[in-house]
Amino acid sequence: MVRQPLCILGQNEAIGENAISGDGTSGLVAKGCVVHANGDIVLKDRAHVTAGTVRTSGSSQGGTISPTPNVGALKIPDPFLDRAISPPKACSSVPHGGTDVWTKGTLTLSPGMHRTQFVMRCTSTMKLQPGEHYFCLPSIFSENSRLEGQNAVMMLIEGELTVRAPASTSLKGRETGPWAGFVIVASRTNASSVSFLSPNVDELLGTIYLPNSNLLVNSPGTVAEASQWSVIVAYRLIVNNAAQLVINSDYEGSPVPVPTGVGSNVGGANDIPLRLRQ
Repeated sequence: MVRQPLCILGQNEAIGENAISGDGTSGLVAKGCVVHANGDIVLKDRAHVTAGTVRTSGSSQGGTISPTPNVGALKIPDPFLDRAISPPKACSSVPHGGTDVWTKGTLTLSPGMHRTQFVMRCTSTMKLQPGEHYFCLPSIFSENSRLEGQNAVMMLIEGELTVRAPASTSLKGRETGPWAGFVIVASRTNASSVSFLSPNVDELLGTIYLPNSNLLVNSPGTVAEASQWSVIVAYRLIVNNAAQLVINSDYEGSPVPVPTGVGSNVGGANDIPLRLRQ
């Protein structure tokens, strides 16, 4: 049997809710890799999922899924549960920067703690310098603003990340250090969503880990198609309207390594349980 890499894990197991959902003409495309839901997969209208393998520990409802999902599969534990998501110091001990609104120019952020609500508008750009960036307040991008970073990870300790149309995003995750392989991480106490509402999200190279947060992709057009590889481990993955979320799995030669537990690096025995419950 050819083992396929794990590229999407929806963790919500709550009855009556879902771990992966879509509606409208939205699509989730993850060719050659495993899409797994620890709860239900719920699709409405003409929403579709295409992957190497689709598995659910709950039920599969509506839409079009190719290939036919394996229903009743064993749950996959959180591969990063043992990771401590801790900032260098508490957000409350960082001086409050208020709200910083940018309408032009480039805001270059050095790694470290950011207790400022950043509002990027018009033609402004936020550029993340290499390292770990700990955000204690929401960051909002709109109009023709841009979010970019290389060898950087956004650590969302508190507050949401929202990218509204037609703002653009190009993020390449950490290449070294304890968070190598990650591009966006939310703390375990942060339930605020990460929302990509713009079709101009070109690159999300690395792992998005949202243990108690939702990832919302809601915009007409293709999202993340230029990424060499991406992995999503989220409480819920929601793809709406006409959004087309593309998850690539070209790991070889990537400057961003694949963290242990996902992708092509699932551990000693490729511990994705493939059999069904008894």
